[in-house]
Amino acid sequence: MKQKFRNNTALLFILLITFFPGIAWTQQQRPQGPPPVPNEKQIDKIVNDLAEKLALTSEQSETISKLYIAHFKEVKEKQEKDREAREANHQAMEKLRKDFEKDVKAVLTKDQQKQFDDFVKEHEKNTKNPRQGRGKR
Repeated sequence: MKQKFRNNTALLFILLITFFPGIAWTQQQRPQGPPPVPNEKQIDKIVNDLAEKLALTSEQSETISKLYIAHFKEVKEKQEKDREAREANHQAMEKLRKDFEKDVKAVLTKDQQKQFDDFVKEHEKNTKNPRQGRGKR
């Protein structure tokens, strides 16, 4: 029984070692955020491919091209607004944090303020989530 358990454990260990690096590498290769917005040259290629595949008339191609250009212009504007909103929110949260820490320190002695700073740093290090927070990027 023990021998069978050891064999299964060893096999599982070998499989994990073999496949885990591949999984980790695949996850690192995924791009972050939305895909880039195509430029006009790329849109022209998309529309040309579509025109060929669907046998579009020149009028249809022209109309669809305008629709694609307008659509991706809207997408780009929305992405920029969202990015600006995230940055503004991040700055607002930083200000809240700094104001809070200032208020807490106002109640503390000089020695306690230093200990508080150390506590905050240690707490951040222990609770830092790589997908959020104030960690280095």
